[in-house]
Formats: sequence, C-alpha cells, structure tokens
Amino acid sequence: MCRQKEDPWEKPVDKLPLAMGYVPMQRFGQTYDLRTGLQAGTIFPDLHKPFCGKGGAGC
Repeated sequence: MCRQKEDPWEKPVDKLPLAMGYVPMQRFGQTYDLRTGLQAGTIFPDLHKPFCGKGGAGC
C-alpha cells in the first residue's frame, strides 16, 4: 500500500505529475487493407478508436 505523507493539494502545481499512461500489451491480429488503414490512421482494427469530441460511442 502506498501512503502519502504530504497533502498533494498543498504542493505547487509545477511539482505535481502531469499524467500517467497505461499501455496494455497488444497481440498481433487482423489488419486493415492499405486503403482502409490510411483512412483510419491505423492498420489495426483494435486500435481504431475515432475521437468525436463528445461522450459515447458511435461517431
């Protein structure tokens, strides 16, 4: 268990971590054809996650 001795709200903003990333391992699987991959920005269907600028799925 990680216990903090300091209150994070009392630290200056420039001393706080900006973000933390999580990248799961990906298995090589199905790929898009070249044209679809170029349009989607990835050849991997599992990584094709369009950003719509709003909540929910189905852009």
